[in-house]
Amino acid sequence: MKNQKKKFQRSGRERKSSHDTCYMKVFIRKQVTSEKSLGEILKEERTKNHFSILYIAQVLKIPSRHLKSLEESQYSELPSEVYAKNFLKAYCKFLKLDSKICLEKFNIELVAFQKIGISKIDSQLPPEQTTRWSFLITPKLVKALAIALVLVISFTYLGVKIKGIFSPPSLVVTSPQVDMVINDLHIEITGQVEIGSNIMINERQVLPDELGFFEEDINLKEGINIIEITAKKRYSKEARVERIIQVVK
Repeated sequence: MKNQKKKFQRSGRERKSSHDTCYMKVFIRKQVTSEKSLGEILKEERTKNHFSILYIAQVLKIPSRHLKSLEESQYSELPSEVYAKNFLKAYCKFLKLDSKICLEKFNIELVAFQKIGISKIDSQLPPEQTTRWSFLITPKLVKALAIALVLVISFTYLGVKIKGIFSPPSLVVTSPQVDMVINDLHIEITGQVEIGSNIMINERQVLPDELGFFEEDINLKEGINIIEITAKKRYSKEARVERIIQVVK
């Protein structure tokens, strides 16, 4: 009888121990909760004290967009790491938070951000906010840009060609360079014209050489002589140079 009683007591203790173990396991699983991010801690403390970001920004003399970036874990929007940490220290001091712990969380989250390329909050923001500054390069876009570039180059080249066709040709008269007074009844006109142009001196055609150089002797009369040199390509406007030569005897 005593042996049966001892077995019953031992069996009861084992069942109780097993029940306690199960209870502890359940209890431990309930205690596991997701840890708050640095941004959530900052925002929670700020809202708890009824401060606006604009007010804190004015007090700390920090742009409000940087404080907002800290709260939203938008690390890509922050300036250099040194400035970001200084902003965080000032923010923690204002909110009376432990800056050392916050800096440790910042370093951990920053490393994670740099590894995956996005912050945790990015996946929680609406599409219009997460893609506001994103720029997706697609093959279709590249093709469209390439076509646009080719068209711009083509039209530019065509414009230059058209301008070259209708613009007056270059014409330089090297002698005489200016109006002058002489006592001879003839003068030599020399110069250079754009290749492919027809050149006329006082309505008389002059043939330039293969490089465009020309020279022509002109008979003068006593008194005022006006020498008109013109050059023109097939469809171009006319280039004109005029010299006034006075012959004194």
